[in-house]
Amino acid sequence: MSPNPRPGDPVLARNRQASHEYHLLEFLEAGIQLTGTEVKALRAGLAHLREGYVRVENGEAWLIQVHIGQYEMGNRQNHEPERRRRLLLHRREIEYLDGRVRLGGLTLIPLRLYLKNNRIKVEIAIARGKKLWDKRQAIAERDARRDVERATAPPRLYQLIPAFDTFKDGLQTAAVQRGWLTAKPSQVLWKWGLIAGFEITAAIVVGFLWLIVGASGLLVVTAGVAVAGIVTAFLTHVMPSRTRQGAILWAMLTAYQRTLKATLAQAQSMTDVVRAKALPWITTPDQVMAWGVAFGLDEEIGAVLTRSIATGDDQTAEGDRHPALWQPAWYLAGSSGSSAHGSSGHVASASGGVFSASA
Repeated sequence: MSPNPRPGDPVLARNRQASHEYHLLEFLEAGIQLTGTEVKALRAGLAHLREGYVRVENGEAWLIQVHIGQYEMGNRQNHEPERRRRLLLHRREIEYLDGRVRLGGLTLIPLRLYLKNNRIKVEIAIARGKKLWDKRQAIAERDARRDVERATAPPRLYQLIPAFDTFKDGLQTAAVQRGWLTAKPSQVLWKWGLIAGFEITAAIVVGFLWLIVGASGLLVVTAGVAVAGIVTAFLTHVMPSRTRQGAILWAMLTAYQRTLKATLAQAQSMTDVVRAKALPWITTPDQVMAWGVAFGLDEEIGAVLTRSIATGDDQTAEGDRHPALWQPAWYLAGSSGSSAHGSSGHVASASGGVFSASA
């Protein structure tokens, strides 16, 4: 029963308040009886649908209180702007609409008037009126959706890259200064990766010499150097660069990581993670973000934010409801005039971390 106008069919009038005032349940396309001046007035854009509705009387459907302004070039036979206009529907469609209104406590409203195959059609919706709290919820959801779309626009996402790099580099530097690591993991990976690259390159060079000379000894050397390069590349990613004190701390952090990962998997919002108190020192959503990134739980953090957006239910640790979803304060701080719904910090220096309210 839903209308199917073609993309090129022009819309003559639209009820823009319908989705705000009603829950739209079903849709139906109908023809409409019009006079010549009404057709010309519609083509001139003189129609308003906001106060209109459809009523079924004596087996016929009527469009009521739809204003179609008088055509300025019309004569004495010009139409009445808000006269009742008969809708052209099959009898079974009229009976269906009448039954839905009588038994379901619903109403019929016009959504738009448009041209289809050079004929004027009206789109009707079977609707249920919204209560005040429904309207407020719809407005809140719309505003939250706009905030999320604005905050996650591609230009803003690219701004995250240097922030994450700065944060992770600061963590590595602090771990080396406190004696937990012998060197930065990024430097260790680069050093041993370079050695593995040299070994694999040497194996390729010796392999070419073996193809040219044909000496069997070169084949053994090629195989040995290639295996050494592969082993070095593997050890690059698994070999620890920790001191004894760092090894103890590493075991503790691994346990914390598992705990935070399990909590994130069950949480519907960042605030749920705070309330769970799995890690007692985490008291704000910003700190959840900071520790999650530090533990490499980027995917889990993203999943929680996605669930939070879907449910639209996020509260602070004190229980005060915010009008929009929580966003990292450092993420929104770059926009002038925008307010962060997490904590009210800004991007800090590398030594203090890039996350507001983070330890």
